[in-house]
Amino acid sequence: RSSTRILSGCAKNAALDIGLLVLSWLQQREYEVNSYHYNAMIDACARTGMWTQALDLFGAMVQSGVELDAISFNSAISACEKGGEWIKALQRFSARAQCKIQLDTITFS
Repeated sequence: RSSTRILSGCAKNAALDIGLLVLSWLQQREYEVNSYHYNAMIDACARTGMWTQALDLFGAMVQSGVELDAISFNSAISACEKGGEWIKALQRFSARAQCKIQLDTITFS
């Protein structure tokens, strides 16, 4: 629970480097890394314009079996949008529909 707070704080303060170190530390020590952890870091990537890193984390979620949710998709789409990667944003938008995750107002903003 405290690790989620740390990563959320890193996302809010755009402290991407620190957040990625914390996430890596959790994974190396085999702590359960969940969607809250990944989503916080994808959001931090979006806030700092690091769209490639956001998509890497998004892919890592899929590979590690962590369930994607609306926040995962919205944050990845936002990161792509901020990086000017509209095709990649639309790909995430389409993938969201295939995963049957409901669209919300944030998706369209």
